[in-house]
Amino acid sequence: MMQLSRYICLLVLAVVALHDSAVIAAEFDRRAESDEIIALMTQATREEATAIAQRIYHSGLADPKLAAVVDERLKRDFRTLSLDNRRGHVYLDDQYGRWMAMALGSFGIAEYRVTLEMVAKDPDEGGCPLRRVRSEAAQAARTIEWHAAKNAVMAQSTNHGPDDQEHISRLVNLLRDQDPTLQGFALARMRASRLDDPRLYRAIVEQLEKLAAGQLVVDNNTVDTSARMIKMLGATRDRGYLPLMDKIASAKTDLRLKRHAQGVIERFARAEAIEASEE
Repeated sequence: MMQLSRYICLLVLAVVALHDSAVIAAEFDRRAESDEIIALMTQATREEATAIAQRIYHSGLADPKLAAVVDERLKRDFRTLSLDNRRGHVYLDDQYGRWMAMALGSFGIAEYRVTLEMVAKDPDEGGCPLRRVRSEAAQAARTIEWHAAKNAVMAQSTNHGPDDQEHISRLVNLLRDQDPTLQGFALARMRASRLDDPRLYRAIVEQLEKLAAGQLVVDNNTVDTSARMIKMLGATRDRGYLPLMDKIASAKTDLRLKRHAQGVIERFARAEAIEASEE
């Protein structure tokens, strides 16, 4: 009996160990990427650091070491920013300060709210001299928790296969999440980077199928994000999406979404009529 009990105990421990390892394996290992960005940020000019900060903001990274580097640099520089630093029509310091604040907030680490609130103060209270930098820092401080949630979703590798691109898999995670604001973040990245990976569009179709089936809570965020999804599918000019548009147009959902879907249907019909007339 004692041997049986010992066997059961060992079996339970093995199952727990396998579960823990599976949890760890379910997240992307991005340490090398963070180390690379730290090295770049340490040596970068303000103009170079602006581009690096943009990369950080869109990345979903939540590395405390990298966050500390961004925090240190922003605290060092924010009071020295000036509109005198200009190239053409671009105010370099303004861009630099805004993106550094956005990058710091995007880590989703609560302790850096102090820095962001310090940057956001009026200049006579020790804040940044540039109004738009102050505004961006205040916004970044308010959205730290949202970014923490976004980063947690992007970190998961459950939607990633051996032949998949990691950055696409992270956006698929967001598109498949139930939060329409996270989906919206992914849509913005698709548009800005002109990403047309089929996996992204399949994830969009999944969400719109749920909408058409009445499985989503339709609030203002859902309407906004779903409208953007409908427009993105329409912009592909792929008639394979017409059955889905028909479903949405006839579904018991928000009238605005029904109109967007009907608009796509009508555009496809006009394009088809033009093609037929040219034959």
